[in-house]
Amino acid sequence: MEQIYSVKINIKGIVQGVGFRPFVYRVAALFGVNGYVCNNLSGVQIIAQADKRCVEQFIEHLHNHAPNKARIYNMSIIDDEASVKYNNFIIIKSNLEHESSAMITPDYALCDRCLYEFRDINNRRYKYPFISCTDCGARWSILKSLPYDRDNTSMSDFNMCKECYDEFNNPESIRFCSQINACAVCGPRLFLFDTHGAIMTKDIFKDIASFLRAGKIIALKGVGGFALICDALNADVIRRLRICKNRPQKPFAIMFPSIHTLTDYAFCTAQEQELLRSSAAPIVLLRHKNNMPTFSDISPKSPYLGAILPYSALHYGILDEFCSPVIFTSANISGEPIISHRDELEQNLKGVYDILVDYNRDIIHPCDDSVLMVIDSQAYPLRVARGLAPVSIPVPNAFKAPCFALGAQQKSTISLGFEQQIIVSQHIGDLKSLGSLELWNKIRFFLEKNYTTVQRAVADMNPQYITTSMAKEFPYSSFVQHHHAHILALMAEHKLTQKVIGVVFDGSGYGSDGSIWGGEFFVACMDGFERCFYLRPLKLLGVSRAIFEPKRILLALLFDIYGKSALEYETVKHFFSKEEIEKLYAMYVQHINTIEVTSAGRLFDAVASLLVDSPFCVSYDGECGLYLESLFDSSLEKHSYDIEFNGREINYIPMIKDMIYEKQRHTKTYIATKFFYTLANMIVRTVERIYNKEGELPVLLSGGVMCNRVLLEILIEIFKEKNIPYYIHCKTPPNDACISLGQSYYTLYNNL
Repeated sequence: MEQIYSVKINIKGIVQGVGFRPFVYRVAALFGVNGYVCNNLSGVQIIAQADKRCVEQFIEHLHNHAPNKARIYNMSIIDDEASVKYNNFIIIKSNLEHESSAMITPDYALCDRCLYEFRDINNRRYKYPFISCTDCGARWSILKSLPYDRDNTSMSDFNMCKECYDEFNNPESIRFCSQINACAVCGPRLFLFDTHGAIMTKDIFKDIASFLRAGKIIALKGVGGFALICDALNADVIRRLRICKNRPQKPFAIMFPSIHTLTDYAFCTAQEQELLRSSAAPIVLLRHKNNMPTFSDISPKSPYLGAILPYSALHYGILDEFCSPVIFTSANISGEPIISHRDELEQNLKGVYDILVDYNRDIIHPCDDSVLMVIDSQAYPLRVARGLAPVSIPVPNAFKAPCFALGAQQKSTISLGFEQQIIVSQHIGDLKSLGSLELWNKIRFFLEKNYTTVQRAVADMNPQYITTSMAKEFPYSSFVQHHHAHILALMAEHKLTQKVIGVVFDGSGYGSDGSIWGGEFFVACMDGFERCFYLRPLKLLGVSRAIFEPKRILLALLFDIYGKSALEYETVKHFFSKEEIEKLYAMYVQHINTIEVTSAGRLFDAVASLLVDSPFCVSYDGECGLYLESLFDSSLEKHSYDIEFNGREINYIPMIKDMIYEKQRHTKTYIATKFFYTLANMIVRTVERIYNKEGELPVLLSGGVMCNRVLLEILIEIFKEKNIPYYIHCKTPPNDACISLGQSYYTLYNNL
C-alpha cells in the first residue's frame, strides 16, 4: 500500500466569500483526498492527505479550475509529515492565529441560479428579496471583520432555520457553506413606510410598482445604501426630484428591467452588455438614441445615458412588477457618501421622498454604485465602488513596512500597502464633507484593525489638504507630488517600473514649485519626474468662484488677448453687468484674489463658456466637458486649430482667437469638434517632442480630463496609427480616486 502523502497548502488571493471552501471540498472528494480546509487571516489553509499522485492532481485542479470570482495570487505548499491523520475531508472553523493578509471580497450581483429560484413560484425563496448563494450576494458591505464568516458579518443577527442549515451543510447545494444563507423564515425582512409610518402590505413589490406609477419618489435601501427611484418616463416627477435634491443638471442613472428594454433607448455593444451583466453590475455609460421622451430631463447637456440593470433580488422584484425603467440615483447630500441608515436618511433627506423601503440588516460599509464605460475594448473605471471595491492589487515586491496612502481631497480613497499587495478603498467622496471624512476614518480603522499596525503614511504635497495634515500625525510620513501620483497609479495597475511619459490633464494639483498645475507632460520614474511641457497658465478671477462661474475664466482669457478692449466684446456685455466687468478687470490688472493655473480642466470650462448661449454656474464636476462632448460630431473633418510652443509652455491662445473668429461663421458643433482634435493632436505633438530627447517611452494617460470619452478615443486612435505605446486606467479611475494607489506605489519603490 502506497504511503500517505500529507501537505499543508496556504492560498492567498481573493478566496473568501467566493465559494472557495466548498470548491476545495468537492475537489477533495473527486480525488479521494482527506484533511480539511479553513479560512484564515491570510486566505485559505488546506491540509491534504492521500497518495502522492492524488494530492498532486488535487493541487493542480485547485490552481487551474478555481471558481470564476476567485483570484489565486500565491499558493505555498509544504510537507506536513507530522500532521494528524484524517479519515475524511471537512470544512473547519476559521484559523485566527496570525496577522491578517486576506483579501476582501466585493459585493456580487444576483446570479442566474438564484434569479431563477426567485422567479419560481414553487420555490421556497420565491420573491424573497435577500436570496443569495456562494456565488452572489453582499460581502464587503456587511463585513464587520476578517475572515469572511457569518459571525463577522451583519448576518450574525440571523440564525438559520432548519432548511437553511441543512443546505449550508449539504455539499450538493449551491448554498453549501454560504455564510449569508437565509430565507423568508429566518433572514432579513423588508419594511415599507410612508410619511405617516409603517404600511401593511401583502405584496411589497406590487405596492412599490403602484407607487412608482402614481409618480412617487421612493427611497430604497439597496446593497450599499439608499437609492432614490422614480418613473424614468415621468418628466414631472423627475423635475420634482431635481428640485428636492438640489441637483439641477447632473445626469441621473437609469435602471432598466432588462437589456431588451435598455436597447430601445441606448446603443449597447456586446462588450457593454457583458459589463452590465457582470457580477459587478456597474452603471455603464452608453450613447443614447435620443428617443426617450424624458432624456433632456434625465441627462441634460450630455450625450450619454448611465444605464444599470437590477443586481439584487430586491431590484428584480420591483422591476419585474413595474416593467419600465426607473431613475436610480444615490440618496445622499452632494459631495457626501451614500446614506446607509434610515435615521440619517430621515434627518437629511426628509421631504425628498414619499415612500421609504428599509430592511433589518445593517450596512457596515456604505458603497455607491460603480461607474464604467468601455474604452479601447476594455472596462474603463470612472468610479470604483460596489461590486469592484475594495480593489486588491498584487505588487512584485514586499513593502518595507506597512503604509497608509491617504489620497487626495476630492474623490478620495485610502490605500493600505503591506506585504506584497495594495488594498484600495471604494470611492469615498470630498473630504471637506463631514460624512466623507467619517467614512474615510472608518475604512482606515477597519484596515488597521484587520491587517496590521501602521506607523507610516504618505500623502499629497498640498498643504491645504486635510490628508496632508493627517500624514504628519504618523511617526513617519512622506509626500508625493499630485500628478506624479497619477502616473504612479497607472504604473501600479500595469506593473511598470521603467521610465515613462506621463500626460496628466486635470482640474488642479499642487505643483512642486508651489503653483497649481493641471496640464502636465512628465518624464517620470518611480522616484521622481521631470516636468517637460505644460499648458499656458490661465487666470482664475475670484479663485474658486471661477470654477463655479466659468465665464470668469473666459473673461480672463479675453483680457489676455484684447486687454481693456475686451470690455466691448459682445459676450462680455451679455454675461456680465457693467459693475461686474469693472470689478473683474481691476482684479485682473492688480492680481487681486486671482491665481494662475496650468489646468486643462479649466481650459474646457473656458471653451464651454465661449459656446453657450447664456452664462451658467457649474453644478457638478465635469459638466463643461460633457457639454462639449454633446456637441462633438465624428462625421466632420478632423481639422485642428493652431497652437504654439514657447519653450516648455504650450500656448493655446491662437486657438482661442480662431474660435472667437469662427463663432460668427460656424456652428458650435464645428468648433467643439475642432477643439477635441486640437487637444489630441497637441498631446501627440508634445509626446513626439519628448521622443526627440528621451526616445520612445510608453505614454501613460491620467487625470480627471481623461474621463472624457471623446478626447480619449481620438488619442487612442492616433496612438495606434503612429504605433505609440500607451497605457490607460483599468483598475482605478483616472481622476483623483487613483491618487492613493500612486502614493502607495511610490512608497513601495522608495524604501520608505
